[in-house]
Amino acid sequence: MDEGEPTSKPVKIATSLKEAIRRFLESEEARRLGYRYEIDVVNQSVREFLIKHGFLELEENRFEHFNVYEDHVTIWDKKLRRLVDVYFSGRKPYIFCSLCEDSECDHIQFALSIPEALKALKEKGWRIEEGKVLYVPP
Repeated sequence: MDEGEPTSKPVKIATSLKEAIRRFLESEEARRLGYRYEIDVVNQSVREFLIKHGFLELEENRFEHFNVYEDHVTIWDKKLRRLVDVYFSGRKPYIFCSLCEDSECDHIQFALSIPEALKALKEKGWRIEEGKVLYVPP
């Protein structure tokens, strides 16, 4: 990717799909699954489509949600064949991967995509949008 090139670009979708996504996002099912934004639905749908048709590598399907606890999420890393804990706290680093010993890694990115984890963090006052932590309550 060229320096300065955006990592994502706008994509137009059919009005009927946009309306269906809006109705879904207003549903109890969307809230239960942790979906809040159109982009979350679109990205998940495209990801599933590409995996189904063999155009997205298994690497994209590398992680599996194992469990959510009060202060961390446990993930199964299929490539490494081991469990990994991602911890959440109210002090820096706010998120920490026990395996990578870092606050930014693929395990953390995956943890921030788990609807149950997002719901629990948001209930505690965290603000997370599009995989980015915007606010952690004091």
